[in-house]
Amino acid sequence: NRVSQRVAWVFEKLGLTPNALSFIGLVITAAGCYRIATGHLIDGAAIAGFGAILDTLDGALARRTGQVTTFGGYLDSLLDRYGDAVIYFAIGWYYQTPWMWAIVFFGFLGAVATSYAKARTYQDADPPSDGWPDLLERPERVLLLLFGTGIQGILFATVGGPAYLPWLVGAVAVLGHVTVWQRARRAKGFLEGSQRG
Repeated sequence: NRVSQRVAWVFEKLGLTPNALSFIGLVITAAGCYRIATGHLIDGAAIAGFGAILDTLDGALARRTGQVTTFGGYLDSLLDRYGDAVIYFAIGWYYQTPWMWAIVFFGFLGAVATSYAKARTYQDADPPSDGWPDLLERPERVLLLLFGTGIQGILFATVGGPAYLPWLVGAVAVLGHVTVWQRARRAKGFLEGSQRG
């Protein structure tokens, strides 16, 4: 938090708003993912990772500048789904095989469902925002995918393999769906409790 507040100070001096920072983070992530899709795994992962880091700083900037809004949180969450999509799509495009597209689709479905499994609960109940048993949230998912992509690029460039990235994407996909199941169980308790109340 201390580091993020210091970095947010820079963006405040530049006159950026939290929503603008969210958009900039997505654009940079998409640019990096284009590099990944076209075979430049190392620098693509680095660029996309930088964009993802910027995306995590919009909240710190909002708190620092007193611009915390409900719509800002909504927009950030919405843009996160686009960020997830371009990361998975880039990896799928790089491999261009039916089985990899299937893994990528399964992974993206888990990413979207992870968000929905928690967000949908708030329509019918008023659960606390903390205490959710989440095995793999978005920051960890993005870190694994982009860091793993960069390491895969280094391995290809130095020793020619092994091609472990499909297995990593598959593992992230499975863990994502386990997280969906965890959130669904948690939501079930909240929703049944609100019905009894």
